[in-house]
Amino acid sequence: MIQELGKGKAKAIDLGDYVRLGQELDVEPAVIEALAQAESNGFGWFKDGRIKILFEKHVFFRELVDLGLRRKAVAAKLARPKWISPQNGGYKEQNFPANRYRIFEAAIALDEEAAYRSVSIGRFQIMGFNFRICGYDSAKAMFQAFVQDEENQLQALVLFLKAEDLVGPLRIKDWKTVAAKYNGEGQAEVYAKKLAAAYRKLSRIAGRYDVPATTRPAILGRVVPKPMPPGRTPILIQTPAKPFPFVRVGIAILAIILILLLI
Repeated sequence: MIQELGKGKAKAIDLGDYVRLGQELDVEPAVIEALAQAESNGFGWFKDGRIKILFEKHVFFRELVDLGLRRKAVAAKLARPKWISPQNGGYKEQNFPANRYRIFEAAIALDEEAAYRSVSIGRFQIMGFNFRICGYDSAKAMFQAFVQDEENQLQALVLFLKAEDLVGPLRIKDWKTVAAKYNGEGQAEVYAKKLAAAYRKLSRIAGRYDVPATTRPAILGRVVPKPMPPGRTPILIQTPAKPFPFVRVGIAILAIILILLLI
């Protein structure tokens, strides 16, 4: 049985993860959760169990380097040269999860990797074309990791925030800068207000973050492991321990004595 696109283990993060990440970044947990609220209403999954996505037709147009495929995508209404705002009907065909996945699957049939690069994914709606700065070898690999565990999404978020120099603006709640860098200039004003409103609402909930930080390994500065090819296992190379200094000194003394005996 083929697994339905967008479904996986769907292991979720919790408030303790926001507390943990807030401590690592020196950012209020409510600020980090506000990102999720603004992007996905705080939950990264549709009711049918598939991960939340939004397909960006203007990105697909850009990612299709083959002009023949680009023409086919435009004809099939999967791609367009410019971004169109929601107010002007840019996302009217994506009002239901089923429609979003129908468009996504049609794009995958045309050019798989370009399609995965053109979709925003999960709780934080990170765009697929950010796969490299998020620690993945391909947009598809990132999508598959996000489907399995929101911890992977949180780790990618940290790498994205660092790469885009967004930790500082988040720390001081510079919503306009965050909006412009995180979600593009097109809706920066609207998105900034949405972030600010989400933060105010969350920060007013008494005791919301009075929970212990999760005990999972720190995210900040973590080296992202590259996925191994199927059937392969990583080889651990052990570096021999260096001898203690007094051992090296003893060896040197013995060498000197041998030299003197031979003279």
